[in-house]
Formats: sequence, structure tokens, C-alpha cells
Amino acid sequence: MISGCGIGFGYVCPMVTALSWYPNKRGLVIGFVVAGFGAGAILLTMVTEIVFSFSMEVWEWFAWLGLGYGIILLLGAQWLVLPAEASISTSSERLRPEFWKGRHFWALIIGMFCGTCAGLLVIGNLKPIGVNWGIPSGLAA
Repeated sequence: MISGCGIGFGYVCPMVTALSWYPNKRGLVIGFVVAGFGAGAILLTMVTEIVFSFSMEVWEWFAWLGLGYGIILLLGAQWLVLPAEASISTSSERLRPEFWKGRHFWALIIGMFCGTCAGLLVIGNLKPIGVNWGIPSGLAA
């Protein structure tokens, strides 16, 4: 649940904002956002390894990490501004109750869940995967 909230606040909101600024370049925008998300996970792995080399406890690192992420998210949210000409949803565009019962909705939800889980599992294990493929531990971090 905590990871889901983090992804919702730190990934989806900036992506939707960026897409509203560049609606004709959706692939490029999503590519940059996904690359930033993955690069952040790789950077966090490197920083975590350095922090643990100084004998910091896991709970203490999580506390500092949560505080740091919270500050970064709050500061970064100040720049999430939709363009003035962004379309505002009208009542006729709202989702109808039958949408939730359709197979397209559930296919989308299941696809997003499986894709997100697989991606997060790979990102979290990039270093062990790299070491297993023969990359030196320091470089794989």
C-alpha cells in the first residue's frame, strides 16, 4: 500500500501533468518519465549501499528516506501546474457506472497491475541481476 501511494504521488501525477503540456508527444513524455523513475531506483540502490556501509540501521535509513522523499515530493509538487488551455472534464465526460463492469476496464487494471509489479520487482533486483551476469558489484550498484 505504501508503494502504491508513492507511485501515485511521485510517478502518476508528474506524468499526467507532463502529458497535458505535450499532448502530441505522448510517447516521448512517457519515455522520459519512466526513464526518470527507473534512474531514481538505480540511484537509490547506489546511495543505499553507501549508507549501509556506514552501519546505519534499516529502520533509521527508512525514516530518513521517507523524510527526504516527503520533502522532495512536497517541493516538486509546487511545479506541477496544468496548462491554461487544459481541458476540464464536463459532466457528460464522466465515467458511467457500467464502465466498471466492462471487460476493457478489468483488462486495463490487470495489465497495469502485472506490468507495474514486474517492473518494480526488476528495478528492486537490478544489482543482483547485474552481479549474476558478471558485472562487478560496485558497477552493478
